Amino acid sequence: MSNAIPDDGLAGLYRLNTATTRRRFLRVLTASGMGIGGIQKATERAFGEKPDGKPVVWRYNRDGTPETIRYVPEERYRRLQVYENVHPRNMYERTDGVNGLTLEQQSDDPTDLALKVYVETLKPSVRRDLPNRVQSVPVTVEERHVDREWGRVCDRRALDFYDPLPADPEISGYDSAGNWSGTGTLGVVCWNTDSNDPSEVYLTAAHVIEFDDGTVADYLQHEGEYDGSERSEYVGAYVTHSPGGNYGMDIAKYRYRIGTVSPDVLGNADSHLGDVAGTWTHAGLTDRTSGSQSLPVEFAGRSTCYATTDCTGTSKTELVQYQADYSPNVVTNGDSGGPFLDNDDYLVGTFSYFCESCEESSGPTGQELLDAADAQLTNPYF
Repeated sequence: MSNAIPDDGLAGLYRLNTATTRRRFLRVLTASGMGIGGIQKATERAFGEKPDGKPVVWRYNRDGTPETIRYVPEERYRRLQVYENVHPRNMYERTDGVNGLTLEQQSDDPTDLALKVYVETLKPSVRRDLPNRVQSVPVTVEERHVDREWGRVCDRRALDFYDPLPADPEISGYDSAGNWSGTGTLGVVCWNTDSNDPSEVYLTAAHVIEFDDGTVADYLQHEGEYDGSERSEYVGAYVTHSPGGNYGMDIAKYRYRIGTVSPDVLGNADSHLGDVAGTWTHAGLTDRTSGSQSLPVEFAGRSTCYATTDCTGTSKTELVQYQADYSPNVVTNGDSGGPFLDNDDYLVGTFSYFCESCEESSGPTGQELLDAADAQLTNPYF
């Protein structure tokens, strides 16, 4: 049985590549409203054809408007929504040993999607505890042993001091007494979503800034060498975080501290990565990778200066509900919070943890991690 999406399975993909087409589409989209019906009408008016099926937004541009849309059969769309909406707790509380949930293509039929549950041990009693179907979507079970480790804290290397501060250099967490919580990578430099408070913010992995007693770092510090001497600055003040371990997103948000290093909004320190152009959605990544397709991605972080790998799928675990999975593993300790971007510089997700035994790494997906942090890529004031 093949797991590939049929050759014509991407025929309903609307890529808004040219500036003229994009501007026209966005104008029509604004007039049509933001919903399934609005997107369908906008697509028909902009492209001159009535789309067949339901729209799945793969990517949003930096303004938060749909940029890449694929129309899928209604039953495929329904199953994508079942997976999108099912909460991991429904599986984890039902059965001991569940360590993940994903959506898998079962055949060449694009509507033939099944929920796959990963378990530590595939025993008859485990299978009996799990449902055969969830909202008419079949459930399969696979044994998988995962030895997860947070990707955090390693021997510090010398780094340039960045001024202004872009994404992917080293950052550390400290409390007001000067105690160190951990060191990781600055993942995204962006904006607070509140138009009444349009401040620049920094995002990194929540576990980097958490102390053993559950408290969090008051400040983010950036440090390195500048003009031959060491320099450090407290660059961000704590706002909020969405920790892993409780079906969270492992995202921490810090407000730019005025008078320190100015932020380089959307910029990346690594020369291989451009400015963040937009974000991938969890539904889009699931639709893109649930068959045999993967998504090439690039990574830059504190410890891994630059690497390429593939986003191979999505999953939901006890740590992160909207998670992207990458393989082979190219990241290591200290890279936590660093960004994965596609070849067009769209944010696929950030890095949280890795599995040595299965050579994989994972982290929250792009649009969902911004939503969890109440952050966006452009200034909401304008």
